[in-house]
Amino acid sequence: MVLTFLITYVVITHMNIQKYLKELIDKGFTQAEIAKECGFSQPYVSAILGGSRKKPNFEIVDAIRMFHARIFGTAKGSE
Repeated sequence: MVLTFLITYVVITHMNIQKYLKELIDKGFTQAEIAKECGFSQPYVSAILGGSRKKPNFEIVDAIRMFHARIFGTAKGSE
């Protein structure tokens, strides 16, 4: 279980998180809406997108991944 947790965190890189955020924005969500849904601030979303926050913690990565998967109706977030 712990190994799966660590592998998931390593595999979901910063670039993937940026991609998930951009896809959510393209779907019509604002940074503020994404942040509220995922449980963190809009400036944090902006920092991830802008590249100044390169290694968000696992809880942030997982929240974005789960929200993305829920919106797109797939397990894409686990890729």
